[in-house]
Amino acid sequence: MILKRHNFPEDQAQDPKASGFFPVPLFSVATLPPDLLVDGLIVLGARLSPQGEPGRVARLRLVHALNLWRHWEGRIYVILSGGRHAGDVCSEAKGMANWALAWAREHWGEEVSEALEACLILEEASLNTTTSAR
Repeated sequence: MILKRHNFPEDQAQDPKASGFFPVPLFSVATLPPDLLVDGLIVLGARLSPQGEPGRVARLRLVHALNLWRHWEGRIYVILSGGRHAGDVCSEAKGMANWALAWAREHWGEEVSEALEACLILEEASLNTTTSAR
């Protein structure tokens, strides 16, 4: 899912980490209108392995989001959502962030991984999709 900012006048511009955004579903880079202005991507969490690594579903979501982030030349935020369940070594968001940074480093290099790290926002309170949406 991507976030698109409401069209506020310049003097009322919102902080990207604050409210004022609405979701726009997204299926592939090929379907993006060329003039679409995007502020961020939301990657919903999924349960982690006992070692704190994302499973197949979360990895697919992450790779898609990372490719979209790269499409927008790293100018957007990537919000990783998911809290820490009992017995987990870390939150879903933290586990996904660790995996995403390692994946970016492996595929695109250290410089891109560092740029990605600056664009990550971890939402670590929600334990299901309903609370992630709030």
